[in-house]
Amino acid sequence: MTQEQYLQRGIEIVKILTSFTYQAYLVGGVVRDYLMNNEFNDIDIATNATPEQVKELFPNVRMDYAHLGFVTLKEECVTFEISTFREEVYDKPRKPSKIYYANNLVDDVKRRDFTINAIYLDCSTNQIIDPYDGLKDLFTFKIKFIGEPKERIKQDPTRILRGLRLAYKLNFEIEENTNNAFKECFEEIKRLSKTRLNKEIEKMELELGKEKTESILKLYNID
Repeated sequence: MTQEQYLQRGIEIVKILTSFTYQAYLVGGVVRDYLMNNEFNDIDIATNATPEQVKELFPNVRMDYAHLGFVTLKEECVTFEISTFREEVYDKPRKPSKIYYANNLVDDVKRRDFTINAIYLDCSTNQIIDPYDGLKDLFTFKIKFIGEPKERIKQDPTRILRGLRLAYKLNFEIEENTNNAFKECFEEIKRLSKTRLNKEIEKMELELGKEKTESILKLYNID
């Protein structure tokens, strides 16, 4: 499946959801990369349909993570992640202890990590929905947290590693408050399991190379 076919299938899935009166949008990396003319390797769809309602329309979806508010649909060699609008409560790092389904993306967008990952595309009108000025950051090449950076890191310390990987992959500048939080909250990384930490580092090495990854981790006191 080519990139264009992958994108078109994502748009078709969105339109199927909206044809049943659900709200649905492309969101995240696919929108970011499409706007920058970069290749993408995953497609995220946000909707007010619950996992069970999505399964009624797409019986082949995997429900492994339905309790966290999203399902995955695999077709040929590609994957679509379909997430229900939701708010999240964190008592422990990384995984929300409670989720609450929401009926609109205004609540959903608050849980997303960086502004450039919180740009929604309405496939019916081709309209961009950008509650946190992600487009501005995208085209000034900045990585910036949504919300208070230190609090977002305490919720999920992997956001440090994801933010660094994204910044160096795209050659973006890390916004000052976000960068300070990365450096000041590096101890939060220790709250992650060794398995999870290694998985995130492997992703960095895959995209940036081992030598570059090691220099980044050293710079931010992550070991």
